[in-house]
This record gives sequence, C-alpha cells and structure tokens, in this order.
Amino acid sequence: MLRCATGWLQEIWDEHSAFSGKPALVLWGNKDIAFRTKELDCWRAELTDCEVHEFADCGHSLAEEAPDRIVPLLRTFLAVGRTGNEMEGFAA
Repeated sequence: MLRCATGWLQEIWDEHSAFSGKPALVLWGNKDIAFRTKELDCWRAELTDCEVHEFADCGHSLAEEAPDRIVPLLRTFLAVGRTGNEMEGFAA
C-alpha cells in the first residue's frame, strides 16, 4: 500500500484498481526527489499492463530533461492499437 504526501495523490492511489488493467506507459526519472523507487515499485505491482522506462540521469521533469528520448516512446505507445475504452469511467 502506498501512502501519499498529498490528498490529491492519495485519491489517485485509492482509485488505482480502476486503471490497474489498462495499458500504461510509465516514464520514470530516477533522480526525482518527490517520487522514489518505492513508488515505482508500487505502481509496477498494481499496473498489470505496464511498460516502464527508467531514466537514471533525469528527475521529475522528463519532458524538459529528455524530450528526445521520451517522444519516441510516447509515439510508439500511442500508435499501438487500443480498444478505445481504456479511459472508460474516468472524468475528463
């Protein structure tokens, strides 16, 4: 079980069963001071259809720190055929 520092993050964790079987792309900066390896391990255990990419030289802002490495991963993940209902039940 994960205990979060903020109520918002705790709400996300408390609802993790709603998306645990959905395809997920996790891009994780290992130098992040807010989210550590223990949080990544929790998400790995809960997300059954999860593709994880760790970036040893990056922190919390992967889009700024490694755009050349994450954009191809995002494009590939989004290009894979999806059923279209992965986000069913989530409010926009």
